[in-house]
Amino acid sequence: MAITDLYSALPARSDTPTAPTPREQYDSVVESITVPDDELTALAGQRAVAVKAYLVNEVGLSADRAVVAQADLKDATMDSAVWN
Repeated sequence: MAITDLYSALPARSDTPTAPTPREQYDSVVESITVPDDELTALAGQRAVAVKAYLVNEVGLSADRAVVAQADLKDATMDSAVWN
């Protein structure tokens, strides 16, 4: 589906007097998508398992050296230098 179609499906915005550029349409579509934290955590876990499987099965890393653990994000602080 093209970004124009996704943008067209969004509620009309009255604050844009001119037609938005494709980049502005893309940004609006991205901003409209919300992903709950639990889904992001599940995705991160799936990614970690896939990386471990690759390292163990394809690269030959010992399984006990590739550990998948749940991070405690409640105490983590967001350092703007890292995230920006």
